[in-house]
Amino acid sequence: RQHGFHPALLAGGYRAAPNRHGAILVDEATDPVDAGDEAVLLARQTGLPVAAGKDRRAGLALLARSHPACDVVVSDDGLQHCGLPRRIELLVIDDLSSALDVETERVLWDRLLIDDEVTCLAVSHRRIALSRADYIIILKNGRVEAAAAEVRSGPRRVRREGCGEGAAAPCVGFDDPG
Repeated sequence: RQHGFHPALLAGGYRAAPNRHGAILVDEATDPVDAGDEAVLLARQTGLPVAAGKDRRAGLALLARSHPACDVVVSDDGLQHCGLPRRIELLVIDDLSSALDVETERVLWDRLLIDDEVTCLAVSHRRIALSRADYIIILKNGRVEAAAAEVRSGPRRVRREGCGEGAAAPCVGFDDPG
């Protein structure tokens, strides 16, 4: 919103009571039994328009009719719903590979990152994920502590360093391994 966009959210309504219309609008007063707890939580925490239901196309149409100024819709599990129109695809992965052996993890990342049209946001502390990153953001207590672009030239160690005298936050540097 701070950049002038008018976003809305589209949720699956997991564990919601069946809806004969395929989707419903959700706000902070909606009963989680009707829309699913995730959709209600999103509405309460973001204040954004939310539609929930198994029929994502019906939810998208409902958002378009109810919120005509909306120009960005973010859908959970959107990659699973190939019938939804899209301009960009963002795959969000939360520590996906932490329980894998090194070879399986390598194959996983090779296959996930094969399509240049999909942007991948990976939350990870694993070396292989960091080594493939175009940009790394370090969070501490929910706030950005440091961020930097990385040149993809193999695994590097992330280090924090001062940005000069009086710096408000540390910078991030990358050391070559070895």
